Amino acid sequence: MQMKTNDEIIEIIKRTVLDYLPDAEVLLFGSHARKNASLDSDYDILLITDFNFLPKEKLPIRTISENCYSH
Repeated sequence: MQMKTNDEIIEIIKRTVLDYLPDAEVLLFGSHARKNASLDSDYDILLITDFNFLPKEKLPIRTISENCYSH
C-alpha cells in the first residue's frame, strides 16, 4: 500500500467534503498547514457551512482517511 502525497490527501478531503456539503469551505490548519508535520501527524480541518447539523447527523470525518491509501 503506497501513501499518497500531502497535496493528494488534502484534495481527497476537499472533494469528499464537497460531495456532502457543496457550499462548504474547507480550511486546513495545524502542522500540515504549517508544513512541519511529522509522519504521525493528523490532518486538522475546519469546515464552514450554512448547514445546521444535529449531533447525530455529523459526518464521520475519520472515514475519509480510508480513501488516502492506494490499493
